[in-house]
Amino acid sequence: MIKSYVITRSETVKEYITATLHLSLAQIKRLKLLHDGICVNDEHVTVRRLMQTGDVLSLNFTDSTSSQHVTPEKLHFDIIFEDDDLLVVNKPSGMSTHPTQNNYSTLANGVLHMHAERGIPFVFRAVNRLDKSTSGLVVIAKNSHSANMYQQFITGAVSRGYTGIVEGSPPDMCGTVSKPIARVDGSSILRRVDENGKRAVTHYEVVSKSDKYSLLRFTLETGRTHQIRVHMAYLGCPIAGDYLYGTESDNFPNGALHCSHISFIHPVTGTAVEYSCKPPEYFSAAFGCFKIT
Repeated sequence: MIKSYVITRSETVKEYITATLHLSLAQIKRLKLLHDGICVNDEHVTVRRLMQTGDVLSLNFTDSTSSQHVTPEKLHFDIIFEDDDLLVVNKPSGMSTHPTQNNYSTLANGVLHMHAERGIPFVFRAVNRLDKSTSGLVVIAKNSHSANMYQQFITGAVSRGYTGIVEGSPPDMCGTVSKPIARVDGSSILRRVDENGKRAVTHYEVVSKSDKYSLLRFTLETGRTHQIRVHMAYLGCPIAGDYLYGTESDNFPNGALHCSHISFIHPVTGTAVEYSCKPPEYFSAAFGCFKIT
């Protein structure tokens, strides 16, 4: 995909693509290798080219590779937002984000099928990922430039909100769990609270309660693997149906955790954007007394 930018002041290509577009060194190197990677007014140039007001800079972000190891597969997921640079979808619970050797029918398979039907080559780049058991918002970069927005997760510029149902209730109606999380020795999957682990901070608010369960909203300050699940289990109120850290449940076959809100700076337009989606129907169906929005 070729993106064009109208220059508003005198500066070199390198100054513009590093200070304004925030391209990484790897992205700049790749652009240099393409015969039409960097053009000003349809003329191939180097990054030393001095541009003037009104010049048009064109950058070729077309992918030179494809997700050949991922088989396109027709799967259902809701599209929340889409433009030339980003795709935001509502990943169903029970669907993994990426395929593994023994795991198919993933979000990557479904997104590739969608683009194959459009006749568009596509490389799957999930900027954030959710556990297989967690439903909700996943942001997918549609080109290498947009993929650079992962840096917003590193700097904490991305805000994420989750809705979940837990067993019992936490000790307070609202609070913060600030406990480091580390991998369990001998396991590639399990995590636990460990003072020698990495910093992890989860804010929670109890929205509603019943005899057995509570509906909570979560805001993440960090993004560790299984963070909410581990922190809630640590408080003695694991996510309902969480087979790893709690108890399996027929009411919640894949667990009751949903990424309901996400906000960030659009990597191309530079504007602040926010997206949301409701939890799966079984949240309300199993506990009609909960008002879930």
